[in-house]
Amino acid sequence: MSSLDTDQTRKNFRLDQAAAFFERAQDLEPSYAPIWVSLAGTRSWEAELGYRPRTVGIALAWQSAKRALELGGTLVDAAFEWLRRAYETRDASLAWTLGNPYLRSPHDDPRWGAFLKKMKLDG
Repeated sequence: MSSLDTDQTRKNFRLDQAAAFFERAQDLEPSYAPIWVSLAGTRSWEAELGYRPRTVGIALAWQSAKRALELGGTLVDAAFEWLRRAYETRDASLAWTLGNPYLRSPHDDPRWGAFLKKMKLDG
């Protein structure tokens, strides 16, 4: 569980409504990658804040992220946004994510070196 005040955060974030919104949007535009990226982020937050079991939330987040990958679009940008959020929230899954084969594409991006430096992993 996050160190955030989860009861207050749940009230503020309204992730249940966000997830419902993105699910409806993907029904309307199933080939629009940013919707899948947004749903992946929402699922990740649900896991972080205890809306659902962490392993289930992360699995759902990865399913949505994988679908965004399949659709192309701005996946690398989405990956860096997810990495930024994971870093800021001290998400423990970040360590696993750094070696995840689904996230190899960011390694070729110029921002990757800066991110590793931020994580103090550039040495």
